[in-house]
Amino acid sequence: MNRSIEFSLTRGGKDAISQEVVFRSSNKATGFSLLELLVVMAMMSCLMGLVVPAVVNIGKSSTLNVDGELLGGMINSARQNSLSRNTMTALVVATDPSRDVSKRVFAILELTPPTNGTQELAPTDWKQISKWESLSAGIDISPGPGTPAANATPVAFPTLSYGGGAILEPLLSIVFMPDGGTYYSDGPTIVKLVEGYGKNGTQSVVTTSPNYYQLTVLNATGRIRIDRP
Repeated sequence: MNRSIEFSLTRGGKDAISQEVVFRSSNKATGFSLLELLVVMAMMSCLMGLVVPAVVNIGKSSTLNVDGELLGGMINSARQNSLSRNTMTALVVATDPSRDVSKRVFAILELTPPTNGTQELAPTDWKQISKWESLSAGIDISPGPGTPAANATPVAFPTLSYGGGAILEPLLSIVFMPDGGTYYSDGPTIVKLVEGYGKNGTQSVVTTSPNYYQLTVLNATGRIRIDRP
């Protein structure tokens, strides 16, 4: 049933103007059809498919930044220790394939030369001077070319302990000299953090993402250059 309200407005004068405004209201119900609802739902599904991966990638990128800054800070601390203490200092990364923390935990060691008159260094002359730091779950140090050199050290490292168990060699390392440069003098040392996970018992890292956080330690000065894709 329709209802209408009609009224007229008249302005007097020589040229009178009459205007009529008609309002009509209806009690007929209106709404969305099933087809329209389906179209809206499909559009929302498409938007969610685009937004969710983007949010996830932002979270992973943020995690890489946090871990990269943590590792970079540890490297700088090792270099600063060498300069202030006039001794060799090493940033070591555990790669023991028997431990699930392989390529994920790292610490700082300081070389204390013997004072008994002998010139021969021994593994026990290395002392751990920092606690172990760990990368976030899903972030690993990429193996192979571009990682810290395993043998660029004047003396082997001792057996270290983490979580109540021994960490065996090899230990990847960046060794700093008293002048702040690195012991490895053939070129820069590259530490690359990637999204993935280390396969227990192997040296491989599984990752499907091109995202990374790369720290390049210059051998002459020991300073760091950061690269992101």
